[in-house]
Amino acid sequence: MLITNDGTTPNFREVWENFERQQVSCRMTTGSVCAKWTSYYENAVEYTMHTCSRITVLGEGAMSSGCVTSITNNSRWTELCACKSDPGSPPCNTGNQTPVTILGLFFIIFILLKFLM
Repeated sequence: MLITNDGTTPNFREVWENFERQQVSCRMTTGSVCAKWTSYYENAVEYTMHTCSRITVLGEGAMSSGCVTSITNNSRWTELCACKSDPGSPPCNTGNQTPVTILGLFFIIFILLKFLM
């Protein structure tokens, strides 16, 4: 877990360059992508989480790149972006927006995959 004193987003490039890889990255397995989950409340970031994960979009199969948004209500929403990093390179954790909404099942699938592995 990485927390800043002033609530700003950490400088991940600095973290990647100054810490041992095992401390700041996860091992990519077959079918995994770098995933960045960002939760918003009233248009402000509540938290951001970076993981290695397998992501399944209901009705579309495995997600390998891009971003999707899940809108819970008018003031709360979550964005999930996926991408693949090159071995030995900093995690990408970015993606292009895709026109998919209401993906509340993402969280359930993600949690189930984490516990089943």
